[in-house]
Amino acid sequence: MNIHKDFDNKIIKTALMTLFIALICVIIPVAITSYAAENEIEVSKSVFNLTIGQTAQIDAKISSGGTLNYKSENESICTVDEKGLVTALDSGSTRIVISTSDGTAEPVYCEVNVKYPTNINDVEISEIPNYTYKGVEVTPDVNAEYEDYKLVKDIDYTLSYTNNINVGTATVTVKGIGNFTGEKTLEFVIYAADINFDVNVSVENVTYTGSAVTPDILAKIEDYKLVLGKDYTLSYSNNINIGTATITVTGIENVTGVRVIEFKIIPKANGLISYSNPKKTSLRLDWTMAGGITGYKIYVYDFSVKKYVLKKTINDSNTLHCTVKGLTAGEIYNFKIATYLTVDGVDYISNLSANVLETMTVPDDSKIVQLIGKNHSVQIRWKKINGASGYIIYRYKKNSKKYVRIAKIAGNTKFTYTNKNLKKSKTYKYKVIAYKQLNGKTLKGKMSAKKSVLTLSFRWPVPGFYYISQKYNNKSGMYASGKHSGTDIASNGKSIKGAKIIATKGGIVDSINKGCKHNYGKTRSCGCGGGFGNYVVVRSTFKIDGKKIILRVIYGHMTSVKVKVGQYISSGQMLGTVGSTGYSTGPHLHFEFRVQDNPSAKIKKRLNPLYYVKH
Repeated sequence: MNIHKDFDNKIIKTALMTLFIALICVIIPVAITSYAAENEIEVSKSVFNLTIGQTAQIDAKISSGGTLNYKSENESICTVDEKGLVTALDSGSTRIVISTSDGTAEPVYCEVNVKYPTNINDVEISEIPNYTYKGVEVTPDVNAEYEDYKLVKDIDYTLSYTNNINVGTATVTVKGIGNFTGEKTLEFVIYAADINFDVNVSVENVTYTGSAVTPDILAKIEDYKLVLGKDYTLSYSNNINIGTATITVTGIENVTGVRVIEFKIIPKANGLISYSNPKKTSLRLDWTMAGGITGYKIYVYDFSVKKYVLKKTINDSNTLHCTVKGLTAGEIYNFKIATYLTVDGVDYISNLSANVLETMTVPDDSKIVQLIGKNHSVQIRWKKINGASGYIIYRYKKNSKKYVRIAKIAGNTKFTYTNKNLKKSKTYKYKVIAYKQLNGKTLKGKMSAKKSVLTLSFRWPVPGFYYISQKYNNKSGMYASGKHSGTDIASNGKSIKGAKIIATKGGIVDSINKGCKHNYGKTRSCGCGGGFGNYVVVRSTFKIDGKKIILRVIYGHMTSVKVKVGQYISSGQMLGTVGSTGYSTGPHLHFEFRVQDNPSAKIKKRLNPLYYVKH
């Protein structure tokens, strides 16, 4: 019984050991295989085609780290060092094995094919075309092909040249490099340049000196400038006096042919001295005298075409000034002068003067557009004058009986000025003048006609109430004209209803309405008093420069009216009380200024009351 038990135990132990060994044999290779599968060798290029003596670098990397080994399967064809540098030794094909030191990655292979380099003489090279002399080295490339491959300069071959500048036979030597070896020499011809067809020739005009003038020419073949004495010679005729001279250009050595060109001998240039007597559309120019000429030509700079254009011709060499007309007021003009001599009906004109004469014309006439007289100030508004550098404002002083300057406005963007600290109910007279400045010189235009204005004395119509609920000219759909014709004065913390209304200025009561009973806020017009409800209109008359000015002041939406038509009232006298009659959304005073000739006339102008009335 015990024997069987011991035997059974041995069998069990042997079975367990066998199973353990079997598991190890299965698990370990699987683990190794799994690890190897995770570690990979990558190469960027797997095939190398080299010629004997060439080298190539294998670009390889391992994904999970480790050291790479390189080995050539046939070191007689190529070798490889520890960094993957391949050196071709003999023709044939072999492989480079790339593996890891620890065997954790599958090896990869790179194919290497080695051949002898091709001799350049076995390459098909097209003939090189002939060239015309350019004055510089001619370095043509070649068209070289081997089988279906087109050779590339500096990769497959290099070029060197001889005798490739001057006329004659030039050579180019093609030397193989890389996959090609040997060298081949080709010829091409450089022909002489024809002075009449291949060369661009120009010459500038020359100023008269009294002696023979011998200007050089500008002769170019593309970017090469030909050299006098090397590429050409020059001879001259008719080259002393003002007129047309000729140059005979003869090619030498690398240039052939003869060419005749013309140039002009022109008078000496002159200079402008000054300008004077400037007006709105004209000015006078003065210059120095020049001898041996027919006359002078005046040029003005045209900013639209950006060059000087002829403005006037003077046919007398003794005339040293002229008036240039047809100019624009308040403009700056740049002038130059040239002399000229007429020979056989042709004008030979000098160069323009070196100096530029800057000039200006007088600004246009000034005009005062509007004067607004207020209690203690006058606002002057004038017309913009094109080209003005600024404006000067003058006011008449009674004690000196002269207009004296009170302000200078620089620039041409501001056209209003307010003269402050004036007295009430006084007539003031003004003039305005535009001015132009250039190089420290000032020109003034014609002074405007005088305009007079009366500073008015107005009182606030509702003492103690100064809140403006609706300004003059405010846009609103509730008004027939779309704009508010006056100024509304309303409650400002306490109720304005029943507050006393006084005359802002003395005058005659022109008209009234006092029959409106609808004294409350409304969302639409009740039609009473034409929308003004109970109202008073006071007419005041002024005289300015002998002209009668009639101002009518309207006081609307009143609760009660305390005056009668035709009654003369003084400034500050009570007219009635504030209400909400007529088209009124709540208690307020509608306060409006109108300038009219008579009560039935159409409204000539409405004014903003707040320009004149202050509290």
